[in-house]
Amino acid sequence: MLLFPELKPEDFRPWINEDEAAQKGVSPEDYACQQAELWRKGLAEWDQEPSRIRKLLDSVDIAVYTPGSNAGLQLSILNSFDAPSASLIEDSDLFR
Repeated sequence: MLLFPELKPEDFRPWINEDEAAQKGVSPEDYACQQAELWRKGLAEWDQEPSRIRKLLDSVDIAVYTPGSNAGLQLSILNSFDAPSASLIEDSDLFR
């Protein structure tokens, strides 16, 4: 979901690791610039243009499923562990 069509440093800034920036001896803002440039170059090496990121964002619905949390779309697999109904158990073909 972290898709930045314009690959701007300010888009990367909230997501960079500030400890990593400090270890490299650069400010978080400079590190965000470095990351944006790294991504821009990396995508260019694969002949991928930022416009493809925009096309992806415009073409799909992005969702975060969060088991056991209200932070995103809830997901529960525990219901699939319920015992089958009596009518299903009685129909041997269906039960198999």
